[in-house]
Amino acid sequence: MLARCYDVAFSYRNFKREVSLIENIFKKHSRRKVRKILDVGCGTGRHAEVFVKRGYEVVGIDKSKEMIKLAEERVPNARFRVMDMRKITLREKFDGAICMLNTFAYLLKNQEIISHLRSMRKVLRGPYVVELANPYDWLLVRRRTKINEWDMEEDGFQVITSYIQYPPKGLEQVVPWELRFNARGKVITQKHLSRMLFPRELELLSQITGFKVNFYGSLSMTPFNVNSKRLVAVFS
Repeated sequence: MLARCYDVAFSYRNFKREVSLIENIFKKHSRRKVRKILDVGCGTGRHAEVFVKRGYEVVGIDKSKEMIKLAEERVPNARFRVMDMRKITLREKFDGAICMLNTFAYLLKNQEIISHLRSMRKVLRGPYVVELANPYDWLLVRRRTKINEWDMEEDGFQVITSYIQYPPKGLEQVVPWELRFNARGKVITQKHLSRMLFPRELELLSQITGFKVNFYGSLSMTPFNVNSKRLVAVFS
């Protein structure tokens, strides 16, 4: 039920438009035509579904067995693996890769990011598009708790979602937050930790692992600034 709650809660996103914007990023940052994609932290396969319908070969990885099961049901023509992004053990090459919805920020330590990027270099021959929260936006709520609530319904399955972001302690860049799903009379609470990642440290980590990185303020490749809605890092 948890995977279904996630799936419906974030169905408000325009996945077709996001894939179109990612295609534009691939075209700008790739020397070859991107036909085979690795979806890191693929969740329930929403992006994979759009890519497959457009003729791409897609492999998705996620450490949640429940998410992978739902993704396999949604996109039978893609391949999915239960795998931790901290160490990717695939033995094939990809023309491009994506990591969406701030999933990359689950890598809390520098060594975890280095391990991940090094494993990505082994399987990539094109750009890696990472969509992150804008860390400056998180800094604005350092001293208070932020709560957002929204209601989504799909195929008769209704989910009321509460996003609760707590202030980090001291000078730590790790932000504690919760998702609470209310569906069919049950309340499911998921506690998470995410890291605020800033362009300068991502640039240094990319150099350590042999990548170059470009930053944007959205998937539309708008310039990044402190007021941007997102931080999009393109490793190549």
